[in-house]
Amino acid sequence: MEAAAPTKTIDIVIPAFNEEGNIARAIETLFTRLAPLPYRFELIVVDDGSRDRTAEIAAGFVGRHPVRVVRLTRNFGKENALLAGLAPLHPRVNGAIERAVPYIINLSLPGIEAEAAIDAWAPHVAISTGAACTSQSYTCSHVLSAMGLDGWRAENALRFSWTATSQTPDWSTLVSAAASLQAIPGAP
Repeated sequence: MEAAAPTKTIDIVIPAFNEEGNIARAIETLFTRLAPLPYRFELIVVDDGSRDRTAEIAAGFVGRHPVRVVRLTRNFGKENALLAGLAPLHPRVNGAIERAVPYIINLSLPGIEAEAAIDAWAPHVAISTGAACTSQSYTCSHVLSAMGLDGWRAENALRFSWTATSQTPDWSTLVSAAASLQAIPGAP
């Protein structure tokens, strides 16, 4: 009997800045490890204004593997590269990203419940619905409430944080983990 074709697709976002020495190995390694899994995959390499050949090397995989390359015109930072890669999920940034503290982003993902996302992602990244001191907490941020966000967006906001000295969050692991999350009925 022939195996059924995979029905679920997982998009993996790779923010990349000046990674010409690493990007080919990263793409090959990901596809080697993903091939036996019962899913379709697409890698979305977000070139964050690299000054080297990162985008060209990644583009060399288009056609051989399901790879899409998004080129940003300059280095916008990991937060914006992440948002570019998550664009199909329609992330909504809560607040003004240009005025945010580096290494912190607060966003809502339509259809994804905050509590489920925290359960899925807590092993991989510092995440909460409130301030850093409430990491892995499920209470709505008083700041988001004061900003006047609508109920669903405020209740399901996710705050990601890391530091300049900590390892960059593995965004592809987070995207893969999101595939198991169930959509919230009636969410925008």
